[in-house]
Amino acid sequence: MESRGLIVASVWICVTILSVVIIWVSKQLDLWTALFILLLMGGAFVITFGTSSRDFMGKQPATRMEGQIEKISKQLEELRKTVDYIKKQLEE
Repeated sequence: MESRGLIVASVWICVTILSVVIIWVSKQLDLWTALFILLLMGGAFVITFGTSSRDFMGKQPATRMEGQIEKISKQLEELRKTVDYIKKQLEE
């Protein structure tokens, strides 16, 4: 089993256990208990779909950094050409 699948399974098991304990302790299902359980389930859904997405915290920062590195490389190449031109002018 992949680590992402293990994370998702453990989150859903924890949400289930917490929901059962909350209902058992409160002995009833009122509005606040239901809202708290819905909040837990919402967090579990966010984690489920967040970890299953391949672009989640992985591709976007790397792509941004690659763009910045390419931009810096072009600027360094232009700077090198300028320095070479100045050297030729000084030699003449």
